[in-house]
Amino acid sequence: TYPRTWDTVDRKNDAVVCVPHTPDPVLFGIRGESPAAVREARSYVRSEEPACEQVYTTNQGTDAHLLPGAIGELREGRSYLVRGAVAGLPATGPGGHVSFLLEDGGVEVRCMAYEPTRGFRDVVRALVPGDRVAVAGSYKGGSLNLEKLGVSHLAALVRIRPPVCPACARRMTSAGTAKGYKCRVCGGRSREPDVERWERRIRPGWYEVPPVARRHLSRPLVRGVPAWEEDLLQSGRP
Repeated sequence: TYPRTWDTVDRKNDAVVCVPHTPDPVLFGIRGESPAAVREARSYVRSEEPACEQVYTTNQGTDAHLLPGAIGELREGRSYLVRGAVAGLPATGPGGHVSFLLEDGGVEVRCMAYEPTRGFRDVVRALVPGDRVAVAGSYKGGSLNLEKLGVSHLAALVRIRPPVCPACARRMTSAGTAKGYKCRVCGGRSREPDVERWERRIRPGWYEVPPVARRHLSRPLVRGVPAWEEDLLQSGRP
């Protein structure tokens, strides 16, 4: 019944999401867009006989917990959507957790993508300094724990190297500050370096953690992005 229901199973990570993992009187819970959608999904589930069941309205999957925030003004224990520029290359730490610094107005905050977010960490690893992003997550212990990430602008990823000598096909070396390049083999010279542009592995847009790592209140992208979140993301364009 996806996308009329969501976060029932995580097929990519081979996990059932709608069943509690702790001793619990709840057998399962199905989240969906309408009573009809969740009733249809429920009809496909085989389980022990429940004592009771009910369809009710909830704020799960709505981003009701997110507040627009600014780096340097975040309060412990609250959840925010914050925009800024990536200030350093992401680093993978012990346990596979990935972090990077986000900067805005000369103030920085550390953003964390923890190991349970699985493939979402590859999106974070693909960021480079200068990328403009908006990040959503809870602020705890001085870090934003990421739930989703929006990219509004990708910085150019280039590598600058000495040029190859056209005469002997050897790579030149620097001839000194502001003096260009010189071939040590034949003495050939060049003023311009080789500029290699690398294709980025991500594109502008929104990225989210997998269902197995999503908080109940977090709005999955299949439900669309609220207008205020998209507006905040786009206002961060250079």
